[in-house]
Amino acid sequence: MPVPRLSPLLYPLSLFLALLTSLPAKVEARQSEELVVGQVVELSGLGREFSRDFVAGAKTYFDHVNATGLLPGKRIKHVVKDDGGNPDETLTRTRELLKDDKADVLFGYVGDSGINMLLSNELFQKSGVAFFGAATGLNPARNVDNVYFLRASYAAEAETVIEQFRLLGVSRFGIVTTQSEFGAAIRKEIESVIRQKKLELVRGVETTNDPKQIEGAATRMAGGQRPQVILMLGDSVAVALFVKAYRPLDPGISLVGLSIAQHDTILQIIGPKLAHGTMLTQVVPDLNSKDLPVAIEHLALMRKYRDESPTAASFEGFIAAKTLIEVLRKSGADASRAGVLAALKRSPKLNVGGVRFEFVGGNIRGANYADIVLLRKDGKLIR
Repeated sequence: MPVPRLSPLLYPLSLFLALLTSLPAKVEARQSEELVVGQVVELSGLGREFSRDFVAGAKTYFDHVNATGLLPGKRIKHVVKDDGGNPDETLTRTRELLKDDKADVLFGYVGDSGINMLLSNELFQKSGVAFFGAATGLNPARNVDNVYFLRASYAAEAETVIEQFRLLGVSRFGIVTTQSEFGAAIRKEIESVIRQKKLELVRGVETTNDPKQIEGAATRMAGGQRPQVILMLGDSVAVALFVKAYRPLDPGISLVGLSIAQHDTILQIIGPKLAHGTMLTQVVPDLNSKDLPVAIEHLALMRKYRDESPTAASFEGFIAAKTLIEVLRKSGADASRAGVLAALKRSPKLNVGGVRFEFVGGNIRGANYADIVLLRKDGKLIR
């Protein structure tokens, strides 16, 4: 039964959660041992567009598992909670997942501040639960156990951008970040990459999501010697508003947002004329690939279970869900916190539909893949 598609900016939160949980399986799996997958995201925060697409992709694969009995003897119970982008609420919602919902794994969290606070808190550290597939490029403030990231760090994303432009003879870079407890730290990582490659950081500016402050940041960036490329670390709204403010000041500039920004939201905010030429990094392969089995499966199952367009975020959520299930299915893990964690520890190398992950030598990031896409006038992305 298709789920109606609304604009992410217009989706009521209660309707979105109701739609995601109301879809019945085509084949009712027999009642069996539940595996509770707990997820906390920003469904009403600044990361709402990314969060909703990520959840939709993950939910699609979990529905498929339950409908087909792909995980014999187990049924996935996918519990999604909203923290509104508030780190304190991340802890509260996680406490509910662990104590009330009896979550066996914490999966696919979205929101840098909340993730960092949780990983630094004894609530997680004493839980004995795996933290898997969170959509963050932030490197935790401390060493952590039981954590498995499937995407590249923000620094790795930025390095991909910087290296590709360096090979084209570009040497002058600018960085704009939105204010956060991590903005300065991430900017330092990116600045370090620029220095290591013997390139020039022309200017770094910080702003908020307030349109007037973003206009001021654009003016400061355009003053004096101008960069040839500007890296933008912020959510979809901040990136869109900076593009809108800066593009008229320097029409030939290359503006590159990191992967947390969503192109469809940018288009909604500023339209295709201003958005044209904006580049974004992506931490998943081409979702329209005809050669990648997991990409083909993602498109087919999204058509089957969701009446909405697939995105890079839904693909990321789908891959994370499929990876988790593949680990459990192949290991025959029992549906428990200890069973899930043991299965993950026994799986240092994974190949999930052509996408490879490797957790060796204490590395908590299974992949460093990043690519750059460009927004065309018609709103489509090209690599």
